[in-house]
Amino acid sequence: MVLIPLKPQAKTQPQDEGLHLPSPKAYLLETEVLAMLGWTRRALLNKPEGKRPPCIKLSPRKRIYDPDELSAWIASLPRSR
Repeated sequence: MVLIPLKPQAKTQPQDEGLHLPSPKAYLLETEVLAMLGWTRRALLNKPEGKRPPCIKLSPRKRIYDPDELSAWIASLPRSR
């Protein structure tokens, strides 16, 4: 490995201290969502597209779920006895 010294650069303006990037967010896997709902994968796939929890499709077989969207979806379900 060779280190090459850099030329001193002209002074640049300091970066804005108020800049804040969003923090990473944890997403749920399909298996975790199925365990929470008490469903099997077959039951999930047999439901029509509008009756499934909202997801982010990474590929045709891989989905992840936003915990906030999932809790809002669960809260919107009609309650039954």
